[in-house]
Amino acid sequence: MNARLGGIWLWLPLLLTWLSPEVSSSWWYMRAISGSAWVMCDNVPGLVSRQRQLCHRHPDVMRAIGLGVAEWTAECQHQFRQHRWNCNTLERDHSLFGRVLLRSSRESAFVYAISSAGVVFAITRACSQGELKSCSCDPKKKGTAKDSKGTFDWGGCSDNIDYGIKFARAFVDAKERKGKDARALMNLHNNRAGRKVWTAWPYKSLKLSFSETFLELIKCYGHNFPMSLSPELRVLKNTPDCVEMAPPTLHLPSHS
Repeated sequence: MNARLGGIWLWLPLLLTWLSPEVSSSWWYMRAISGSAWVMCDNVPGLVSRQRQLCHRHPDVMRAIGLGVAEWTAECQHQFRQHRWNCNTLERDHSLFGRVLLRSSRESAFVYAISSAGVVFAITRACSQGELKSCSCDPKKKGTAKDSKGTFDWGGCSDNIDYGIKFARAFVDAKERKGKDARALMNLHNNRAGRKVWTAWPYKSLKLSFSETFLELIKCYGHNFPMSLSPELRVLKNTPDCVEMAPPTLHLPSHS
């Protein structure tokens, strides 16, 4: 039985490559693969060498990322459930979202942004819960501090979002950094836009639920989003910059 399963995993990369002619940010497919770190790292086609190195060195982080992909995909499908496009996935396509990612559309830009934000959220949460060997509580949030209300003492395990952002940048951006065309630059821009959700406020923490994060990015990418998948959409020159986003006022329960 074990030999038979081993044969399945051996053929999986070839099968996935055959099912989809083009690999696009295939780390998203981690949501569909479970098992040991070896299986995850060596059977996700399209990972560049830097991503594969990080995968082998940090299997616990990869598991967190896999859960994060599943969460933000479910959140997208929930929020856009009444729309024509709702982050619908193609399980037989290891780009996960099919041909929508081959177009320079607002939908494609949004997927890159929300996936980048989701990786930061998933890694930071796993870190705060003590699930990652390479990460601990935010070392800067200890002792006494001051804010507009006066002096206070840091307590508990503060979310180390800086670590989440740093790892997400290294892993998510690795493939796009190998390209120098306009599409790669656009993807990098949208990856950064997603991460900036977590750096737009002075006290960075996971108090911002993932539902709130999602809605903040919707506002950033336009109130009319999602739009129909038309060839007239142009995002290469008009992708948003979320640096000036205001703190959120929404308090929605996280959907999973």
